Amino acid sequence: MRAYLWLVSPTQKNLLSFKMNYKKIALYSFFLSALFTQPAHAYAGPGVALGAVIVFLTVVFAFLASTFLSLINFIKGLFKQNNDRGVDSKEVSSTESSEGTNSKEINKS
Repeated sequence: MRAYLWLVSPTQKNLLSFKMNYKKIALYSFFLSALFTQPAHAYAGPGVALGAVIVFLTVVFAFLASTFLSLINFIKGLFKQNNDRGVDSKEVSSTESSEGTNSKEINKS
């Protein structure tokens, strides 16, 4: 940033330096306020604990479900790959002719 400050006017330099200082001030004030916070002394009750348990179970369920679905898709891909290897040319020509290609063209090649 400082390498090309000679390209801008003095008022723009002041504005750029203010923006850089503003970012530093905001960052320092955030960390200082995080260090010196006071406790709230508020009663949350059992609702917060129940909500935390539900959120935790939801995250665990989502992780397990995504893992299960990924494994199922992987296994389906393995079976599909094995089925593609075992198909003979007569079955291919009959299925492709039903899709709109001419079976004579397939048999010629």
